Amino acid sequence: MKPNQKSSQWPCPQHLKPKVWPGYHPRFNPSRSPTVATIAWPPSPPGSDEEPDDHPSDVLAYDPALLKNNALASTVVVMAFMGVMPVLIKTKRFCLRSTLPLCMLAYAALWCSALHILVHKVPVALAGDLDMDVRMLAIEVSVHLVPLCYVPVVWLQSRNISRITVAYFKFRSAIMSPADRAQLGRRRLVYALCTSVFAGTAIALVVGAALFVPELHVTVVDIPVLAYTNLVQTVLWWNMAIQLLQSKVMGQSVLANLQKLAGSGAVTAAAVRANRGHWVRVRDMLGYDDVKANAVYVLNMVYLLAQCTMVSFETMSFYSAGNRWAYTMHGVFAVIYLLEICTLCDFAHRAVELMTDPFVATLDTLSLNDLDRETHTEVCFFYNTIIAKRPYCSIRGFACLDRPFLASIITTIVSYLIFLAQFRAEDEEDELVPTTTTPL
Repeated sequence: MKPNQKSSQWPCPQHLKPKVWPGYHPRFNPSRSPTVATIAWPPSPPGSDEEPDDHPSDVLAYDPALLKNNALASTVVVMAFMGVMPVLIKTKRFCLRSTLPLCMLAYAALWCSALHILVHKVPVALAGDLDMDVRMLAIEVSVHLVPLCYVPVVWLQSRNISRITVAYFKFRSAIMSPADRAQLGRRRLVYALCTSVFAGTAIALVVGAALFVPELHVTVVDIPVLAYTNLVQTVLWWNMAIQLLQSKVMGQSVLANLQKLAGSGAVTAAAVRANRGHWVRVRDMLGYDDVKANAVYVLNMVYLLAQCTMVSFETMSFYSAGNRWAYTMHGVFAVIYLLEICTLCDFAHRAVELMTDPFVATLDTLSLNDLDRETHTEVCFFYNTIIAKRPYCSIRGFACLDRPFLASIITTIVSYLIFLAQFRAEDEEDELVPTTTTPL
């Protein structure tokens, strides 16, 4: 007889009845021993001839000392990096190329975690010895495997980051005023501090919950993977925010020069051509709508949707299990993650809107002047360049975000949570239905 099968022969005490909820996972089982995470099955009734099923209790065994050492080591590494980041930003020696080994290390940890799941959990779950929901298993494997397709994107962008950085500093020294450069430096420092707060909060929640919430049953592999994943996500967020800030400030400088040129009355073809070249450089920093950007957009949709779905699924599972600290931690992490996405989405749309409508209006004003044939041709070419190749929110392949996509993510998550809540309510109603015993 299966452990969660209802019996009409003998009553099962309430404290011995196994608790099942949507997304049930043995790591979240409240019953645990001091050193080994085991699954508590109800004993066979007295006098019964049934033999208890052989359920392996060492599937999720771990060493608490090794777990704590891994958690402390990950925390020290992350906090040290967060402390060095503002200094690197201030000295302008921090770029994506320096984070490439860290990205590769994090994805290597994800590979190891995915292999751990596939080798140990999938065969046991398919054999029926592990009471794991199939949906939970599929989502856990997908969340560990989906980021692997993101590795080529990181590699391709790291090859171009040096050229982008050199072009940015040349452009900044040529067209930006000292006041704009000082303002950009202050904003970079503010964004670095915000990034440190985001990373520190997320990683502290993960490590703190793993150390002080006994219901989690976190394995040795989980804490380094979660810590490094949050760190890489934070570094990518920092790069996207800084590139957006640089693009916006540079776009404002180009627009100010173009407006000054339109107001001076002395419009030349060379001046219009130079401003068009500056506009193209800023647009290339943002990225524009092409095949490569659309492919990266699909990768980001899959990755963000899988990660948000995983967080919402675990939040609902912890809530159903009654682990208040666990679902509170996941809820706060989900809010921080959505705030990061919303902030980047807002930054991206501000930069893109700055690079389209104000420039078109300025070119319309510029065309009212008495222009010669060559200058008029340059103005028309500038206008057609803006219309034909509009800036796109790809941010060199890292932040393919738009507001309809963000709304679709939130709608999907809310619908999924409503479905899980309804499923949990139906399970509770089934548990409350009294079972009738048939007399022999």
